Amino acid sequence: MKLLVTDPIADAGIDLLRESGHEVETSYDLAGEELLAAVEGVHALIVRSGTDVTRDVIEAADDLVIVGRAGIGVDNIDIDAATDNGVIVANAPEGNVRAAAEHTVGMAFATARSIPQAHERLSGGEWAKGEFLGSEITDKTLGIVGLGRVGQEVAKRLGNLGMELIAFDPYISTERADQLGAELVPDLAACLDRADFLTIHTPLTDETANMIAEEELAKLEGGYVVNCARGGVVDETALAEAVEDVIVTPHLGASTEAAQENVAVETARQVVAAFDGEPVTNAVNAPSIDESTYRQVEPYVNLADTAGKIAVQLFDDRLERVEITYAGDIAAQDVDLVTASALKGVFEPLEWQVNAVNAPRIAEQRGIDVVETKS
Repeated sequence: MKLLVTDPIADAGIDLLRESGHEVETSYDLAGEELLAAVEGVHALIVRSGTDVTRDVIEAADDLVIVGRAGIGVDNIDIDAATDNGVIVANAPEGNVRAAAEHTVGMAFATARSIPQAHERLSGGEWAKGEFLGSEITDKTLGIVGLGRVGQEVAKRLGNLGMELIAFDPYISTERADQLGAELVPDLAACLDRADFLTIHTPLTDETANMIAEEELAKLEGGYVVNCARGGVVDETALAEAVEDVIVTPHLGASTEAAQENVAVETARQVVAAFDGEPVTNAVNAPSIDESTYRQVEPYVNLADTAGKIAVQLFDDRLERVEITYAGDIAAQDVDLVTASALKGVFEPLEWQVNAVNAPRIAEQRGIDVVETKS
């Protein structure tokens, strides 16, 4: 298989791909027509944040199986276009979690003690000791927006330094928050009202864009905001108007040697798995499943595909509903991949371009109800 890497990744990832027998080409700083030409005949595209994988790019790559994102954020990849074309998009969410959390902690200390500002003044020949009165973090309240992988690691570190933890995340259980020593609050406003420090750990989506704007910053007056997620989560114009001292860095959250090697290897493994027909554990637009669960459901994947093909050929009426019933041991498992395989089998004889990635999308687009029942 042929792979194209368009943003620099650690050699360990490229070595793994080549050792697996695949052809790897590296070509950086591609855009526009150059990128469209480069992806022709490519089976996998590996990027970081520097390459925009648009619908045009995906549709120019007729043989594309997977886009691997060496990192967490996938806002530079057109997920809808990938799904429409049956292309897996997989990221590497684990590899840089520790590095991003440590960067967040470092920024919290830097803001609380005005470290960059004091450094700049002293470098310019001014002692200025009396102008920097900092804030200790012990016994302060940390508001965590987004208690996912990075947010949880930040909670562990700053909680151990004596901070009271509150968190806003509608997608996490109270039980998990309790395990981390964090109190879940019902909404962002409640988090802002109580927080002395606010750390942000959300992806950039339509829902989160400019989530922290003028009104939210006003609630935090006298407090500190640390955003080591995506820049667009905070309204930067409102931030510049509301805050006199802003500490900024490039997107350094994952910029450690260990993190870069981890995400490169993790991404490479996802690509190899896709080529080998194995589960892609970090797929963001397809059923993803861990290896232990896959061993339990693997016998049913091809069976569901075959059953779908047979069922649709025995069906003479308009296709409006697909119902899949699970009984016995399989009913206790995560069956998303099995259901997607069944849909693939149903749609394939109809000569639609379909695979397990886009089969659920095709059902949705054509108004076909998909119902799972377990007994």
